[in-house]
Amino acid sequence: MHKITSHFMSIVRPALTVENASPTRKPTLTALVTSAQVMETASKKYAVYHVEMKDGSRSWDVYRRYTEFCRLHAALKKQIAGLNLKLPGKRLFGSNFDPAFLKSRCDGLTEYIRLIINDGRLLPIREVREFLSLDERTNAKKSANSDDSGVETSSGNESGADGRQAARSSEDDESDESRPGSAMMNIHLSQRSMPIAKGNINLGPSERPLKPDDFEFLRVLGRGSFGKVLLARRYADQHLYAVKVLEKRAVVRRNETQHIMAERNVLRNNQLHPFLVSLHASFQTREKLYFVLDFVNGGELFFHLQRERHFSEARARFYSAEMASALGYLHSAGVVYRDLKPENILLDSEGHLVLTDFGLCKEGLVDSDQTTATFCGTPEYLAPEVIRKEAYGRSVDWWCLGAVLYEMLYGLPPFYSRDTAVMYDAILNKPLHFRDHIPVSQAGKDLLSALLQKDGRTRLGSGPADFEDVRNHDFFSCLNWDDLMQRKMTPPFRPELNDAYDLRNIDPEFTREPVPASLLQARSVRAASSLGCRDGDNVFAGFSYVPTTLS
Repeated sequence: MHKITSHFMSIVRPALTVENASPTRKPTLTALVTSAQVMETASKKYAVYHVEMKDGSRSWDVYRRYTEFCRLHAALKKQIAGLNLKLPGKRLFGSNFDPAFLKSRCDGLTEYIRLIINDGRLLPIREVREFLSLDERTNAKKSANSDDSGVETSSGNESGADGRQAARSSEDDESDESRPGSAMMNIHLSQRSMPIAKGNINLGPSERPLKPDDFEFLRVLGRGSFGKVLLARRYADQHLYAVKVLEKRAVVRRNETQHIMAERNVLRNNQLHPFLVSLHASFQTREKLYFVLDFVNGGELFFHLQRERHFSEARARFYSAEMASALGYLHSAGVVYRDLKPENILLDSEGHLVLTDFGLCKEGLVDSDQTTATFCGTPEYLAPEVIRKEAYGRSVDWWCLGAVLYEMLYGLPPFYSRDTAVMYDAILNKPLHFRDHIPVSQAGKDLLSALLQKDGRTRLGSGPADFEDVRNHDFFSCLNWDDLMQRKMTPPFRPELNDAYDLRNIDPEFTREPVPASLLQARSVRAASSLGCRDGDNVFAGFSYVPTTLS
C-alpha cells in the first residue's frame, strides 16, 4: 500500500558569518561556539560554552551556560511574535556531557547565534547585545572560572548572587550526578568552517513567500490520496528538494485538515534527529499545499525488501534500531507516529534510514498513560487495540516496529492475509508464529514476542521508560547506541547511486508518471492558482513556514 513519500538530504552546518545584519553594524560580525567546558561544584555539574566573537579588527570571548541560552530564547519569543528560532535541545538519552554530544551542541548553538545576528529585528534587542557583549570595547580574551558563584562572562552579568541563582534554576543545564566525570574538560571543535551542502534555502532580504514557479518540477517520486511528491530543483540555488503537493479540496473533503496541520508541526520540529525527514519550508496557493522536504534517493525500504524478499538478522537489527530511536524521539516530543511501515521508511545515499510521511501523527501524548482513539493506520500493521477501537497510547508504535521487524526477517507482516477480515481476526486472536525455514536468533524471537504483545499494557515500551526499555533488550546488546545516533556505524547496505539525480531506487511506477501540467506551466503561465499567497482566513492558516535562511 503506497502513500506519498518524502525525502531526505543531510546538511553540513557552516561557520557563523553575517552580512548586513543591522544598519548599525559592520558587515564583518561573526561568531563561533568553539568549545564546551564541563564544570563541577559540590552539588552539581554543568557546561559552559565558549563563543568567539569578531567584528572587523575587534575580537572578544563570551562564556555562556546553556541556561543563559534558554533565558535569551524565552526573552526573544516574548518580544517577537511568531519567531521561527529553535534552540538546540537537551539530550534525550544518555549523558548531556558526552564529548560527542557537546561538540554537536556547539554546532547547534553556533547556528542558533548565526540566525539571531542575521535577523535585523533581533540584533538591536538589549538582551541580545548583552548576551553577545556587543557593546564591550575590549579585545582581551577572557576565561571561564569554576568557582561556586557561577561563570565569569565578558559582560559581567553572571556574577555574585545572580550566578548562584542560575545554578539552582529549575530550567538549569544537564545535571547528571549519576555519571562520574572530571572537574573540567574542554571539547574543542576540529573544524572551524564547513561548506553548506545542498538544501539551503535563502530567501534574501525581501522575505517574500515561496511559490510554485520558484521550482522546476522534474519527476514524480510518489503519490497518495491527496496529491503527489515530486523531485524539484529550485531555480535560485539549483538545489534538489522533494516537494509534496496536496490538493486543498481533497484534504477538506476527507476531513483531514487537522492531520495535515499536525504533519506540518511535526515536520517543523524534526530538524535535530538524524533519522527523521526535515522540512525546509511550507507554503500554499489558493488550491494547493506545498511541503519542501529533504530529498533522499536511496529508495523505500519496501522497494529493497520486495527485491530481496527478506533481510539478514544483522541488517534488520540495524534498521530497527534506527527506527526505534526515531520513534523514541517523537514520543519524547509527545508525538505518536501511528503509521510505521516499509513504504514510509527511506534509505539515504549512505544506507541510513529516514522516517517520513507524518500525516497520521497524533500530537500531545507526552505521558505513557495519555491516549487517543482514532481508527487509523495501515491494515497489516494495526495494533489490536486500534482494531478494537479502544483508547490507545504510544505503545501502538512499538507494535508497528515489531510488525516491520518481523517483515524484514521473514518477508511478510506477522499476521498477513489478503482477506482483511481474516487478517484482523489473526491480529486479535491468533498466536504469533515463527517460520522455521528462516533462522532467527532466540533474542530476535523474544523481541518480536515482546513487541507484538496483544495487550498494549504489557507490550515492551508501554511503560514510562518507553524507548529505553526497547533499546535495552538483548537483541540490541551488540549495538553502540551513541555511535548509531551519530551515524558512525557503517550501514549493512549502501544503495547503488551515481549522483543526486540517480532515481534507480525509486519505484518506476512513480518516476515514469508525467509531472502534472499545472506544475510544468507554473513558471510560464503564472495562472491564478500558481501565485504564492500568505496565510489568511482559511482552514490552513498557520501552514506556511518560510524562513529567511535554513541550513
